[in-house]
Amino acid sequence: MKAIKAGHSYQINAHPIHKPLQQQKVNKGQFKTAFELQLQQTLIHSDVKFSQHARTRMEERGIEMNQDLIQKINQGVSKAQTKGAKESLFLIDNHAFVVSVKNQTVITAMERDELQDQMVTNIDSAVLL
Repeated sequence: MKAIKAGHSYQINAHPIHKPLQQQKVNKGQFKTAFELQLQQTLIHSDVKFSQHARTRMEERGIEMNQDLIQKINQGVSKAQTKGAKESLFLIDNHAFVVSVKNQTVITAMERDELQDQMVTNIDSAVLL
């Protein structure tokens, strides 16, 4: 697995875990998965945003977002901002996130064990929470 910068997004090449998606119809014929609906509700009181790429990776990898994890990411963004970081790798519990500190946006997400023998590029800092 290698991190590749594509535009302003990061892409982690890994074998996706395919799970059946439950969908719910929303306005104008769009569909949202149960995962997206749960994430959206969890993020209501959050400063941090999640890119579509990060949302997809979280769903594929079964990473469930909760208020504790959101709070840790928000704290990490604040700490990284005070140090002048721009793009950081956040290691939180068993998860790893590449975060655009400037935009307060999670760019991609993975399980921490996926980092074994791999390299994450285009970051200027790491935050261990």
